[in-house]
Amino acid sequence: MSALRVAIVGCGRMGQERWSAARQLGAEVVVLSDSDLARARALAQQAPTAMVLAAPADLPWESIDAVFVCTPPYQRGLVELQAIQNGVHVFMEKPIGLSAEQCLPLLQVLRENPVVTAVGYMNRYRSSMDEVRKQLADSEIRGVSGHWVCGPYRVPWWDVSTMSGGPVNEQATHMIDLCRFLVGEIVEVQAMAYPVTTEKDRVEAAAINLCFANNVLGSMFYSWKAEDKMIELSLFTDQKSLCLSGWDFSLSNEQGAAFHPSADRNAIFVDEMKAFFEAITKGVTDTVRSNLFDAFETQRVIDTVRRSLHNRTVEHVT
Repeated sequence: MSALRVAIVGCGRMGQERWSAARQLGAEVVVLSDSDLARARALAQQAPTAMVLAAPADLPWESIDAVFVCTPPYQRGLVELQAIQNGVHVFMEKPIGLSAEQCLPLLQVLRENPVVTAVGYMNRYRSSMDEVRKQLADSEIRGVSGHWVCGPYRVPWWDVSTMSGGPVNEQATHMIDLCRFLVGEIVEVQAMAYPVTTEKDRVEAAAINLCFANNVLGSMFYSWKAEDKMIELSLFTDQKSLCLSGWDFSLSNEQGAAFHPSADRNAIFVDEMKAFFEAITKGVTDTVRSNLFDAFETQRVIDTVRRSLHNRTVEHVT
């Protein structure tokens, strides 16, 4: 693979994952940027030729082919906008922001200045998802049910609604995105939360009903008040049931046959970045399974879920 020149903005856990995967794929990390300069410098010890910057506004766009934006949701927008305007390809972590509205300027600029974009919904790239889609092709899906139960992220901004959009926006978005990817577009939601507080986005648990455009119904339970991760997504068709479970979303069916993922838990980040790099170098963008336009649709659903949690009513996705 050609030595693409990449910048990483945000050098926390995901920035470190992107650096590691970029190195494995033969890309050259030329810029590391973080408002916490010490964190960027620490990562630069493993990438000694990279320029270290505190302010992403100073990025030398003419020397960059692609940028990885690994900042908290409330910091999204400026870097991506400048990158697109300068013809630099953009990879964003999920979610794309605090709300869909926050990303509207990016979509407008992207329409005027097309570049390759990708959003870090990495579960779409798992081999088990390929197998599920293959098996669903000859079946009529009847319903879907899932849960995502885990602990809080160990970062100070994670459960602050003005910084992350709240736990549902930051974490539950993974399961909503997979429902869209495997079943279809969601047109209506009904959600209940516990506890019901004045801080509308800081819920400990949420029960969410989904109605899809193809008249399929679904349900999901989310909570961040557990010690371990418990993740599962079950799909029911007219012929069989399929169950994806665990952080790796290993696949099994009612006969117990299994479709196991790679033993390397971090390999999924390499897989999705390889798809992004191939879209850049080969000009075939269908390798990217979640671009900014598609992730915007997931964000619209999440916004609707949050509105339903607050209003305690059935809400249409708008």
